[in-house]
Amino acid sequence: MGGLLVRVPIVAEPLGIDQGIFATIGWGLHEGLRPYGDLWDQKPPGIHLTYLAAFLVWGPTTKAVAALDIFTTALTGLFLFLVGRRCGGSARGLRAAALYVVLTIPAGQYKYGGFLERAVPEVFMCTLMAAAAFRAADAQGRPGWASWAWGALLGAALVFKPVAVFYWPALLLFTKLVNPDHRLFKTAGLSMLGLLAVPAIVGAWLWSQNAGEDARVAIFGYNASYLAFELRWDAFAIAFLKEGWLRVKTDALWLLGGVAICVAAWDWIRRREVDVGSALGALWLAGALAGAFASGARLFTTYFIPSLPPLALLAAGLFASASRRRVAVQASAAILAAAVIAHYGYTRRVYLVTAANLQQLTRDGDRQEAYLERFGGYANGRGYSARANAELAAYLRAHTSPADRVFIFGMQPGVYFASLRLPANRFVWIAPAVSGMFVHPDFTLATLAASLRQTPPAYFILERNDRNADEHFASPPIQDLLGRYSHETDIEDFVLYRRVPS
Repeated sequence: MGGLLVRVPIVAEPLGIDQGIFATIGWGLHEGLRPYGDLWDQKPPGIHLTYLAAFLVWGPTTKAVAALDIFTTALTGLFLFLVGRRCGGSARGLRAAALYVVLTIPAGQYKYGGFLERAVPEVFMCTLMAAAAFRAADAQGRPGWASWAWGALLGAALVFKPVAVFYWPALLLFTKLVNPDHRLFKTAGLSMLGLLAVPAIVGAWLWSQNAGEDARVAIFGYNASYLAFELRWDAFAIAFLKEGWLRVKTDALWLLGGVAICVAAWDWIRRREVDVGSALGALWLAGALAGAFASGARLFTTYFIPSLPPLALLAAGLFASASRRRVAVQASAAILAAAVIAHYGYTRRVYLVTAANLQQLTRDGDRQEAYLERFGGYANGRGYSARANAELAAYLRAHTSPADRVFIFGMQPGVYFASLRLPANRFVWIAPAVSGMFVHPDFTLATLAASLRQTPPAYFILERNDRNADEHFASPPIQDLLGRYSHETDIEDFVLYRRVPS
């Protein structure tokens, strides 16, 4: 419970860039706009619909995003407990849930208090995969409608990120391991029906919104180009291995999970014994790592979030036996994990971030401007600045009406949501339209400028220190568009142009 309570003060934190995209689109759906056609993202719609649901429950605020992240983490912990209990008893389930909740606090794991890693698609995939693992473990390999259920849960994960498909063979192999005599083809067929059910329903909804073709281009066409852009497989494979090893050396949960895999493999080699929980954890982890590998060469920290629940399940299994030899391994692993926690300052970072957030909530800490500077700084030549975003959002609220549209020529979509002003173009960040990564007639600077001439925003805002904005702002289509605008003011890296009345 403490691992959840310590997360609550994150309600004071701002949204990161990704959360700004999801929040803007989720709120835009609430306002009646179409996904992909009116508000564009390369992600499948699961994340946008989840944000929409959060706003319907808690209102369109940044606190709703924080609440969503905490609630989802609690659900994942619950399902881990159920999986662990089914595989080895309540004590094992409690260990798995406790290790997950305590050792995955974003403030301790990531930079900037972990605000960039909250409420992203991978967080929700963890919950759905944990639920699917529970259904597979509860069925104990027997074919039946339980197979359809875990397949449907994986199908729900697919509408967050298509890489969730790698979990299907992992769970299918698990069902064969725990019950070699069952009919594998029946399980495969029923689970595949479940896997396709949710994407089919979501696809039908998208086509009913006249957004099916735009969604197809975004999710499949654009992402294919995105994944292949500047990708060299040999260099990427080496970088991926290095990234995994770095986590084993610096993250206690990765360390414990790695030791647990080695111990389980040794037990299987020596005695041909297969521990159900360890087998499930290893296969689950393999699916998660395959998904991270398939997510592209950029190796963002969020790609490795789905690996955390199976690592917790594996680590819980490490402490399940009490033999003399196992106790020595357990003690050594615990000491190493404690050393990693101490050396890399996990608990210290959690304490400092939580204290700063609590002080901000109680107004006993730094003034709002200084607090926001913890997230990206201010006037330092960097693209993201939470303080600048807040100042811009406040300015737009004061100088426009709710019906006015604005457009940011850059990559700060969270400003739309913070100001509750809808974007004047579907590209809530400009890179897809101007980078040339994806060759398509709708993804060009000329098309973007033509759209903005047809529906001119009240404010056209340049974000300096964004590579794509800096490169293309001086182009003829944008300069021609600015003929209808006058420079009004600057806010940090933002240059605001107001439309001149005709």
